[in-house]
Amino acid sequence: MIITADDRLVAEALAEARSTRPVDADTLAGPVGQRWTGEWVDLSSGGGALDVGRVLAFSLKAGPAGTDVLNAGPTGSGGLNAGPTGSGGVPKAGPDGSNSLPGASMRLRPVASAGTDSLNAGPTGSGGVPKAGPDGSNSLPGASTRLRPVASAGALHPVNAHLMVGPGCSLPPGRYAYDPLEHRARLRGPAPADAPPGLAVVLTVTVQRTASHYGHRAWPLLLLDTGHAAAALAMAAVAHGYRARVTLNADAAELAAAAGLPAPGRWHATWAGTTPEQPLAAVHITLHADASGRFDRRPLTTWAAEPFAAPPVAGPASGLAPGPAGRRAGAVLAALARSADSAVWWPAGSPPMCEGPSLARAIARRRSAPPPLNGQPDDAALATVLTSAGESSPCGPAWCAAVGTPPGLVVADPAEPRVLRLVAKGEARPTLAVWAARQGWLAEAGAVLIGEGVPDGASAEQVRVAHLAAGYAVACAELTATALGLRTRPIGSWQAADLGAALGGRAGRRWILHGLALAAPLPVSLPSRSERR
Repeated sequence: MIITADDRLVAEALAEARSTRPVDADTLAGPVGQRWTGEWVDLSSGGGALDVGRVLAFSLKAGPAGTDVLNAGPTGSGGLNAGPTGSGGVPKAGPDGSNSLPGASMRLRPVASAGTDSLNAGPTGSGGVPKAGPDGSNSLPGASTRLRPVASAGALHPVNAHLMVGPGCSLPPGRYAYDPLEHRARLRGPAPADAPPGLAVVLTVTVQRTASHYGHRAWPLLLLDTGHAAAALAMAAVAHGYRARVTLNADAAELAAAAGLPAPGRWHATWAGTTPEQPLAAVHITLHADASGRFDRRPLTTWAAEPFAAPPVAGPASGLAPGPAGRRAGAVLAALARSADSAVWWPAGSPPMCEGPSLARAIARRRSAPPPLNGQPDDAALATVLTSAGESSPCGPAWCAAVGTPPGLVVADPAEPRVLRLVAKGEARPTLAVWAARQGWLAEAGAVLIGEGVPDGASAEQVRVAHLAAGYAVACAELTATALGLRTRPIGSWQAADLGAALGGRAGRRWILHGLALAAPLPVSLPSRSERR
């Protein structure tokens, strides 16, 4: 195996991000959004079989001013980095390889096999896609369902969407930049004459916005947030009866060219005084396959052959020079997003318990619940959520969950997806709380779903795809959990979280990438006699 300069850069950055080194003081984050030139286009207008405005309203659209936008996102990524970044260390390993917090027994040990009883999961819910209100919001009776940005509180809203609209959509064909705060699109350029039908979305990130606060820990969070955004788009499309495909490994040069953006490393030279964006992933949405039952194998190729689209507006704030952490994170993401392989596109499907109209209801209701999240989900529900994460994509990490009754780590039984299998004994949640930037409430969470992988020495492409897929998987798992009535909160910030070493295995092989705290539904309080009168 040939070790490239990119691989070495990524390995160093990965070790830094996983370390307990404190984050430096905050620096300037730059503008909250890119200002693009071009004509504004209303997304609420009809026409076309594929409703672009509806898909975006169900996925990336922001909530109204004054709502708790920073605390909950439609994909649940509002909790990716909740709480402080944490500057403390992690528990020291004891003589038996266990990890401990004061007052907690933290030893974990693998077990050969174990079975649990299967319990019936709750109802999946039903109902159609919520109708859009006059302000573009989506609502269900009795629920506050105004959709919010996918970007999380911790990552400071870094994900941007560039739209490549082909024939058959509610917008005229062309390249657009989406504004999630105003729910409108800026026309940046025409479409090629032979543009493929449907909607292609290139997802980019504004690195400095996150690096200004999270420093050397920023770039993994940017990847996770992008995975959440990709899932939000794909699930919104599926909920409306469209077909969606996702790629997490497309070369950044192709993604940038398709979106009409400068090539990686050429942004400042091309558009001086504007905020650079790093392309990381793409989603392609169509009404259906072609007559042969197949999709366009390379939906970005035609777009990538077109010249640049309109640039953003230059200005002092937009041209803010990134700090050292921002430059470093940008270099790491650029290295991660270079790929010599062809893009792999895979079809998005409904998560378990979200088939048919249940998916739209789960999208509308999902929220990042505030701590505490007490109450262990029943076995069948937890197994179903684990299955959802594991089946979300062909390239994701392995998933298990830490529970307290009985204490240990469990996985979904491959032979019986609604049955849990114990794989390690011992109370793990207090250690997870320390690893997750010392978010102490995790020590008593009902369950903590964790995705692990990316060993030391993994290639740049493995690191990129695994983190993107982990974000995508948690977004899908949260939809399943929502359909089951569970409360959830994603956890994206992890330090020194070497699960394999904690289990007595070889160090540096099984690192935690992402997590999802889960809790049973809150008990329904019955109205008092006076309230019923």
